[in-house]
Amino acid sequence: MADPVVEIVTYRLVAGTDPATHILHAQATGAGIAARPGFRLRHLIVDGEGLWSDHIVWDTMSAAAIAAETIMEAEGFPAFAADIDPGSVTMRHGALQMSLAKAP
Repeated sequence: MADPVVEIVTYRLVAGTDPATHILHAQATGAGIAARPGFRLRHLIVDGEGLWSDHIVWDTMSAAAIAAETIMEAEGFPAFAADIDPGSVTMRHGALQMSLAKAP
């Protein structure tokens, strides 16, 4: 079985976009993204300089590619995407080699 794939998208918000509103828009995409075949996990991160990272774990690279082709159809995604400065976006994928979580 292939290693899961992590999609890492980094970006900046359009000038004047309220970060709290962007988080609400991101939350509104949750069901639509989670419904995509092969979805496993998502984290949204922002650093102190305003650089955002959206990390999504997929079962396979194929699942990630299919999701990328259809993501604009996902519930809530157009509003989320409208917050993002398109010139700032970078996307990459890599095979997940290790994952660690503290047990509840």
